Amino acid sequence: MVIKKTEKQKKLSEKMKRELEKSKQAAKEFEIQFKKSLNIALVTGFGFLIALTWKEVIIEIVNKIVQQGPIAGKLISALVVTFVCVIGIMAVSKFLVVKEEEAD
Repeated sequence: MVIKKTEKQKKLSEKMKRELEKSKQAAKEFEIQFKKSLNIALVTGFGFLIALTWKEVIIEIVNKIVQQGPIAGKLISALVVTFVCVIGIMAVSKFLVVKEEEAD
């Protein structure tokens, strides 16, 4: 037994298809914005870590200049943390990049 769709059912079906497409587009836009926000948050975190590490080094340098003592430990620590964080920033930026085709 074949049931034919009425005109009202056809209109409702088309409306549901349009709403489904709108939902898919909204989900895609959310994913793009989420990646952008996550990228910014991670890069900011790495930058903050670098800044805090160098703050300690600068304070130590100023203190040691007055006392004329070694500062190599803090300096090496700051350089290592900076190197690791810069690599992390580059990795995050590469993996979470939003392509222009995705945005459209």
